[in-house]
Amino acid sequence: MPKHVKDKVTQEMRDRVEKYAAVGLTTKQIGAILGMCRGYVGEIFAAELERGKAKAIGNVAGKLYELAMKGDRTMIIFYLKTQAEWRETNHHEISGVDGKPIKSITEIKVTLAKPPEPKKK
Repeated sequence: MPKHVKDKVTQEMRDRVEKYAAVGLTTKQIGAILGMCRGYVGEIFAAELERGKAKAIGNVAGKLYELAMKGDRTMIIFYLKTQAEWRETNHHEISGVDGKPIKSITEIKVTLAKPPEPKKK
């Protein structure tokens, strides 16, 4: 990375990048705001990008947990599916008449073809 790019980085820029990452902006979008390519953004601000995303996820997860603890059924189900490995499963059992096993009938038909008659000359 060119030295002139690195020399222009300020703490205020680092703080902004962290906030942009927290609200979900991509490195390309952040680069457009800062006037640099996304490759430089990812290289120069790697720690800020990671920290911003982690803080946002932590905040949202905290809100989800609060809603679940307050009895929000949707959040309770979502939380248990994502954190406790709960799954929705369907189990289908098929039986015959009156719960008896299903009758299985296997029928094999053999049809012998009549060989063609020889052609007369």
